[in-house]
Amino acid sequence: MIAPLNALGTPIDFVQPSRLIFGRGTAGEVGRWLGQRGIRRPMVVTDTFNAGRIGCLALPGEPIVWGELAGEPTTDDKQEGSDRPGTHHSRYR
Repeated sequence: MIAPLNALGTPIDFVQPSRLIFGRGTAGEVGRWLGQRGIRRPMVVTDTFNAGRIGCLALPGEPIVWGELAGEPTTDDKQEGSDRPGTHHSRYR
C-alpha cells in the first residue's frame, strides 16, 4: 500500500530548472554552461556505466564523480555522497 502524500513526515523541496536542453550534441554544452557560471567543482552523480563517459561533458576545473550507483539514488546514497571527501561545500565552487 502506498502512503498518502500528507503522511510523508518530511517536506520535499523540488526546484525545477529554469532551462532544459536536450538532444543530439547537447552534452558537450554542459562544461561551457558551468564555466559561464563560475562553477569549478561540479559533482556528477551517475551509475558505473556512465561514469566512464563523463569526458564528453568537458567539465571545468576539478569535477567530483560519484559513479557507483546501481539505480536511482536513495536517501542513504545521498547521505553517503555528502559524506565523501571534497563534497562538503554546498555549491561546489
